[in-house]
Amino acid sequence: MIKVRHMAQVCREVMSAIDVHIHNMQPPTHWDDLNDRQRRLSCSIVNFILANPDATPEACHNAWMGEMKNAEGFQYGEFRDEHGKTHPDLVSYDRLLDGPRFAYAISIGIVRGLQSIQHRYENGAYPHQQAAIVPEGAFTPAEIDAIMAA
Repeated sequence: MIKVRHMAQVCREVMSAIDVHIHNMQPPTHWDDLNDRQRRLSCSIVNFILANPDATPEACHNAWMGEMKNAEGFQYGEFRDEHGKTHPDLVSYDRLLDGPRFAYAISIGIVRGLQSIQHRYENGAYPHQQAAIVPEGAFTPAEIDAIMAA
């Protein structure tokens, strides 16, 4: 079973790659570089997407904003400041820059894709998977399942 934190990690790593490529942000912010609050919020967005099959990027943004303001005590600020609890993305969706809008849309696609793959495996849609030839040094399906369950 693919866990929420793994879905959130995949979303974050993709966003990190986009930040580097489009926004030339250096160094990239990887999952392991995030603080607990950032990881928790990433998982919260994945949970929101899973619980709301018709979630839109705007709905995801509104859910994130609600948590940032209400649960985390953040407010709008021109710059992101963890200690001052300000964030420039705490604006209505129509005022949000393209980058965060893309991030929500891409995250929805990633979560839906992983959810679909998981559903197909659970329902035996990939019976050939167990009989696949595994290249030397690669993980077997059972090893991958064990890693994902950890």
